[in-house]
Amino acid sequence: MIELLAPRYSYDPSSINIDIIGAKPGEKLYEELMSQEEVARSLEIEDMFMVLPAARNIYRNIKYLYSGENKPVERPYVSNEEPLLTKEKIKELLLNNNLLSEDITGSSMRE
Repeated sequence: MIELLAPRYSYDPSSINIDIIGAKPGEKLYEELMSQEEVARSLEIEDMFMVLPAARNIYRNIKYLYSGENKPVERPYVSNEEPLLTKEKIKELLLNNNLLSEDITGSSMRE
């Protein structure tokens, strides 16, 4: 972000110090986005996962089908088990999704 944003605000990226502070007490080191137990009752659709209720027999009248392809989920998603993004991939993600634009929330980043 420094490389992408510093020049926009007339800063030299190499002049910005980075302090690595490590994890703080109580800070999570990973996120379990979907547990092994949830995998068996989950579907992957176009842009999200659907985790179905564990006690589906209580909700018998609900049809658990969603538009598009409903693929079964094959494995749990735990952040520390996923490959890390490279610096270039992070830049690409930020730029391609306009996450560093001047107005991503309705107000200027300078305010």
